[in-house]
Amino acid sequence: MRGDGGARDAQAARGPCFPDDIVSRWSRTDTALASAICDMWVSGVSTRKAGAVAAEMGVESTGRGRVPGLCASLDGEVAEMRSADLSAEPWPYLWLDAASDAHEGLARAVRETLPGAAWQRCVAHLERNARDRCRRRDVGEAAVAAPEAALSERDPSLARAGYRRACDLLAAEDPRGAEPPGEAAPSALACLDFPREHARWVRTNDARERTSREARRRTRVVRAFPSFDSLAGLVGAVCCDQNDAWLESRNFIDARSLRPDCERDPLPEEPGGVERVTGLVDEAFDRRRRVA
Repeated sequence: MRGDGGARDAQAARGPCFPDDIVSRWSRTDTALASAICDMWVSGVSTRKAGAVAAEMGVESTGRGRVPGLCASLDGEVAEMRSADLSAEPWPYLWLDAASDAHEGLARAVRETLPGAAWQRCVAHLERNARDRCRRRDVGEAAVAAPEAALSERDPSLARAGYRRACDLLAAEDPRGAEPPGEAAPSALACLDFPREHARWVRTNDARERTSREARRRTRVVRAFPSFDSLAGLVGAVCCDQNDAWLESRNFIDARSLRPDCERDPLPEEPGGVERVTGLVDEAFDRRRRVA
């Protein structure tokens, strides 16, 4: 044995080690979850499930004095995020709740409150609306596949041509199902006026929904929160973690592309591009109908 290997081996022989400060090295969300469970436990409102979860996390021996310090730094970080003044910085995109997809009142409020802002309707929900209105299942599935094929194009003009073709195909099969995508075309295609690096991210509400799903997954473990502060701490930790993940991820919007001076090379004109895209939309429509 050499270095500190002997100490580690000796500790392993004595049994597992769970230092008191290991919780501080977890992610924000895990720390907030542990704190919420401990808060339930010491306040006398815990359940068997909460106790089992606490035991699995290794915090079953956490005492009353440990709870206040468990999230001392995290509480300050979450409080700073919740009270932050966002008016001093420009925000190119604002995601709203999914219920806003077809909510004319909210769309009107956006136009009145944010002059010059474009309204992007969630394409994923729009496709589901069209599918649900179709009388036949195979046509409904095709109503989802055809617009997806069109909007996968990088060139805005080709994407618009493909979307129009998808609406025409659907109208020929089921006019009732074609109403949502046809009427919502301006708001569904608003993303095509944005930088092409951003269009695939802002055309749906997935960014907000992923954060909501993570918050629901974590809060489902606790179920009954003993206080609003413990709930706000956990959900706030989820938001802080998600914000860091977006800033570090190469798969999300690159912060450099948000700068006004970001230069983008124009896409070369594609001879016969419209015919190619409409052919892809036709193929996607027919293939999904056959599979369904």
